Amino acid sequence: MSNEMLIGRYRVVGKLGEGGMGIVYSAVHRDRPSERVAVKVVRSDVSETAESLRRFRREAAILEELSHENIVRLLEVGVQGEQRYFVMEYLDARPMSDYAGYPWESTLPLLAQVVEGLDYLARRSIVHRDLSCSNLLVTQGPDGGIVKIVDFGISKDLEAVGSIHGFTQTGLMMGKPAYWSPEQLGFLPKGERVDWRADLYAFGVVCYFVLTGRHPITADSPYSYASAHLTTEPSRMEPPEGCPVLPAPVVELVHRMLAKRREDRPASWEEVRRVFRNALAETAEPTAVTAGMPEFTAPTVIRPHLPVVTEAPRSDAVPPASGAPLPAAEVRVRRHRSRLVVPAALAAVFVAGLLVGIRLLTPRPESRTSGVAGPATGVPIPRTTTVPVTAPRGHLALDSVPWARVLLLRAEDAEAPVPLPADAATPFRIDLPEGSYVVEIADGISMRRRTLRLGIRAGETTERLETFEDGEAVLGYFDSDVRRAR
Repeated sequence: MSNEMLIGRYRVVGKLGEGGMGIVYSAVHRDRPSERVAVKVVRSDVSETAESLRRFRREAAILEELSHENIVRLLEVGVQGEQRYFVMEYLDARPMSDYAGYPWESTLPLLAQVVEGLDYLARRSIVHRDLSCSNLLVTQGPDGGIVKIVDFGISKDLEAVGSIHGFTQTGLMMGKPAYWSPEQLGFLPKGERVDWRADLYAFGVVCYFVLTGRHPITADSPYSYASAHLTTEPSRMEPPEGCPVLPAPVVELVHRMLAKRREDRPASWEEVRRVFRNALAETAEPTAVTAGMPEFTAPTVIRPHLPVVTEAPRSDAVPPASGAPLPAAEVRVRRHRSRLVVPAALAAVFVAGLLVGIRLLTPRPESRTSGVAGPATGVPIPRTTTVPVTAPRGHLALDSVPWARVLLLRAEDAEAPVPLPADAATPFRIDLPEGSYVVEIADGISMRRRTLRLGIRAGETTERLETFEDGEAVLGYFDSDVRRAR
C-alpha cells in the first residue's frame, strides 16, 4: 500500500480492514494533514452490481440526513473512476463488547447513550437492522466515553417503503445471528413490516451481554440461532461475579426487550430511557447521563472472571464492510442448556423443523480496531450467482419462508436454463440480463413446488418473498403455546 494513494481529496496512510464488499482506510486530507478520517471504499469488482449500488446509495442517503452525537458522522460521499466511497469521522474507539461484564454503574451510562441514538433513528422512521456490540463504538470525549452507532449498510427508511415487498424481503435474516429478532426471521402477520422494535430486541441482546458478561442466547450455527430466537427464553440476568446486584427494574426491562412477540416489548424508547435514568439516579454518585450529558471513563476495577462469550476479541483489523461475503471460519461459541418456553413437540415439529433448513452461509468472525469509522457486519450472506454476460444486468433477490430449493431458472425466451449450483436455495441472489424469467422452487420442508414468473430490469433489484407458511397462523400457534407454557 503506497502512502501516495489518493481517494478523492484524501491521502491514504494505512489500511484498517478489508472485506468482500469493501476496504476501510485511514486517511488524511491532502491539504490539511492533521485532519484524519476513515474512508470506506466499495470494492471495484462488486461496485457495478445493482445490489451493491443500491446499498451504497441507501447508506449514503441515510447517513447524509443524520446529525446526532451518538451516530457516526458522514463527511463526504464520492466516486473516483469506478470506485464509490464514504468519508467518515475517524474514531479512536473500542467496541461495546470490550465493556461487557463491568459493574452496571459504569456501563449503564453507555447503554443510555445508545438509547438516545436509537430514539433519534426511530423518530425518523429508520430501522438499523444490524445493531450489535461491534456496531456500537466507544470513543473518548472531553467529558468521558461517547458511544457511536455505526454501519448503516442494511438500514431502512420506513417512510420510503410502500409495501412489504419493499422492506421485509431484504430484511429477512440480515444482521448477525446472535442479534436476530423473531420478526427478522419472517414471522410477522401478513402485510406487516419490520419496524423499530427489531432494533429494540437487538438492543436487549446488547444490554444483556454488557450487563452480565454473557449472551442471552448462544448457539453453534445460524440455524440454531434462528430456532433459539423463537423458542428459547433467556435465563434470569445475574451480575458477573464480584459485581453489584443489577437493579430489578433494569433486569425486568431487558427481559421485556427480548420478548418473542414485539407487542410485548417496551412501547417506546422513552420507556427505556426512563428506567435507565431512574436506575442511574439512585446510584451513590449520580452520573452526568442523568443530567443529559454523557460522562464515562473506563472502569478501573479489576475485572472479575467472566465466562467465555461469543464476541471475538479485539484485534488491529477493522471489521469488514457491510454485507461483505466473508470467508468461512470457525464460530467461537459456548454451548449451554437453554430453557425452552415452547413445548418440545411443538418446537421440534413446527418451529425448529420450519427453521432448521434456513440456508445461510456461516459468517466469519468479526475483527475490530481502535481506529474505525464504520465496522461492518459478519452478516450471513446469501449465495450469489453471476451470469457471465455483457448485457445490462439487474439483480434478483428471492427469499422464502421456510427456505426453498431453487430447482430451475430460465429466461422465458430461452430453451436452456441458467446454470445453478446443485444446492441452490433461498435466500437466493443472482445478477441477470434484463428480461422475463421462470423460476421453479420447492418448499424445503414438504417439497411443495411453485412456479414463479419474474421480470428483471437493468440496474434494478427485483425482490420476491414466497411464503409457504402463513406468518399470522404461525404467530398465533406459537403465542398460545408460549403463554400456556408460562
